[in-house]
Amino acid sequence: MFRLKYPSLVLVTLLLLASIIKVQLQEVENDPNVISDQVKIEKILKSIPVKVSEGSYRGNLLDRLSNLGLSVSRVSVVKIVKEDYGNPPYMGLYKRGDVDYGFSTNEPNTAAATLCPIASIFYLTKRGNSWIPDSQTAHFLMSGMCK
Repeated sequence: MFRLKYPSLVLVTLLLLASIIKVQLQEVENDPNVISDQVKIEKILKSIPVKVSEGSYRGNLLDRLSNLGLSVSRVSVVKIVKEDYGNPPYMGLYKRGDVDYGFSTNEPNTAAATLCPIASIFYLTKRGNSWIPDSQTAHFLMSGMCK
């Protein structure tokens, strides 16, 4: 039979790790830039137009995600400031007034994953009335093309 040499040390370590994870989760939940309310998330997703070249699908990102069996659990929203768009490595990528959105989704089902490798986090930048995909997953969701 397997016996731990220092069971109390293992217990203290596990409790410490659990408390660290809990604090980190609370920091994310209390972050004013993170949206986890499903009504607000759906409102954001419905406002993002999608045009998929295959079959000329037009709609919104909420419908596109639903069709692929994906759902968004959290959205981070960050307004780009001068330090972000004026300095390397972001110089030229962002412009004044851009807003960066990060979307956390559930794991894609196998049918969706066969179309294109889909990450569980993807990013879009809102510039004026345009939405710019910042990752392969975002590009696939917005256009239907995997590149």
